[in-house]
Amino acid sequence: MTFEFKNIIKQLSFNTFIPYFYPAIMMPLKNWRKKAIGMLSFNSGEKVLIPGVGSGHDLPYLPKDVKIVGIDISDVMISIAESKLRMFSNMEDIALTIMDAENLEFPDNTFDKAILGLFLTCVFDPRKAFAEVVRVVKNDGEILVYDHLIRKKMWSSHILEYMDTIMKYNFCSIIRSFDDIIEGQPVRVIHNIPGDPLGFVKGFLLRKDLKMESEEKIKDLRILYVEDDSIVREGIARFIRRRCKEVHVAENGKEGLELFKNTRPDIVITDVAMPVMDGLDMIKRIFEINEDQPIIITTAYNDSDHRSEKVCTNLIKPIVKEELLAEIARCSEKCRISNN
Repeated sequence: MTFEFKNIIKQLSFNTFIPYFYPAIMMPLKNWRKKAIGMLSFNSGEKVLIPGVGSGHDLPYLPKDVKIVGIDISDVMISIAESKLRMFSNMEDIALTIMDAENLEFPDNTFDKAILGLFLTCVFDPRKAFAEVVRVVKNDGEILVYDHLIRKKMWSSHILEYMDTIMKYNFCSIIRSFDDIIEGQPVRVIHNIPGDPLGFVKGFLLRKDLKMESEEKIKDLRILYVEDDSIVREGIARFIRRRCKEVHVAENGKEGLELFKNTRPDIVITDVAMPVMDGLDMIKRIFEINEDQPIIITTAYNDSDHRSEKVCTNLIKPIVKEELLAEIARCSEKCRISNN
């Protein structure tokens, strides 16, 4: 872990007075914390990440048949958590390690669940840390946030930002906005409950949903869709129109080429076997106009005669709409590179 200035400041507080002060805060919240964790639907063998595991207050409430990885910036807090584990003989598959939560050393889509208990108020940069958690959680994975975060800003954003700049170097910052932290991340709030008798602390259950990320990426795209089967064409075009700025349709390669010249779409989606002019011939002529044009092929034939290595991707029919959506989003990155 890189010992940046922010990490050193945090470690000083979490390695000195916090280990003694923290248990006094946790005791009144014990049952509320357990209730919040109860919102998670655990399955045997799942991998659970606990960033900011602290002294291990969440560990007793987790099932014994899941694999737990707890990280913290404080070696003192990790040591307390390790000593606590010795008291629970049924908890064996647990790994505790020192790590900066703003730079998680895990691959994408590693964990099924993440538990953020009184974490986002304590970490230096909550938006960066939350984005890292979302990155390493699998699609459809659950993220529990149990923290004293505000939902509505009581003061102007400038005042809050100024106060947070000062407070984030200390133990925690209690004026952070939950909605600001999760903004722009592909997560949905599934459920929320009070986290203490006064409602100061709250529990939020979120689910990672990559469709949100895909739809955000493609909402301003102009699409040309070329397909000779009218039923497939109308169904897919309707699906894309709900998500993209503009959709043009053609029923063969000749019509598609003319529409391409007139509309210059961001992405072309095309069938291969079509009358008048097939998809591969149309693609060849499009590349003569724009060799960097992002194109997606959809075909019922899984052979080299109906594919092209020059396009973004080759999808085999029947078309899975969610897969098409993801590929359009991936192709949109090529659009941005080309435009830049």
